[in-house]
Amino acid sequence: MSIKLLKEKDLIMSGVVANCLMNRERQAFGDNSYQQDIYINPYVYIKDRMDKEEKVRWLDMCCGRGKALIQVMTEFVCDKMENKVEFWGVDLVSMFDLVPNQIKNINLIESSLMEFETRLSFDLITCVHGLHYIGDKLAIIKKYIQYLKPDSLFVCNLDTNNMFDKDGKKLGRKVNSALRTQGLEYDIRKKLIRCLGNKTIELPFQFLGADDQFGKNYTGQKVVSSYYEYLN
Repeated sequence: MSIKLLKEKDLIMSGVVANCLMNRERQAFGDNSYQQDIYINPYVYIKDRMDKEEKVRWLDMCCGRGKALIQVMTEFVCDKMENKVEFWGVDLVSMFDLVPNQIKNINLIESSLMEFETRLSFDLITCVHGLHYIGDKLAIIKKYIQYLKPDSLFVCNLDTNNMFDKDGKKLGRKVNSALRTQGLEYDIRKKLIRCLGNKTIELPFQFLGADDQFGKNYTGQKVVSSYYEYLN
């Protein structure tokens, strides 16, 4: 293979990964929103969870400026229900919007997804177009679905067309099959992965490295392709 593969620590310095267009402007609902990209309205989903949970938590991976989190929390402040929710946003670059003084339950963390750790469990975990910029995408999925509560939702954009074996052959079909075998849902047309409830999964892929010079994917943005050894 002539491609120089990068590890996660090297990707952090990549201009493609630090792309300011990743997820900086999206809101939770309305135009240019999470609702359009992952087909749920976080405000509606979280409000529905309040009937069964004393505290509803949302973790937004690659949250950008945190606009979606702030938009939804502002709605709950207006509803006088902000004490029933707690939001966490994680992004590699701390270009976060200023959180209004009346909002207390938003935590915006500057961290890579690999390094972020928590003992909390969440009702909703989202990642809108963030996995396109991760090297070991499968490791992130495996890690974060364990942070779910038993009957909660993980949903994110995933393009398995950007996954290859050591010889440069596409692994998409094998990855899709392996994810479904482990109880996850993958929609090829929408390029969306979902998991209902926390799971511990095993996938037959060993990460080899990533290529930040792959070019554009279906979003029209430059992305990171991922290389794995298929172990079966």
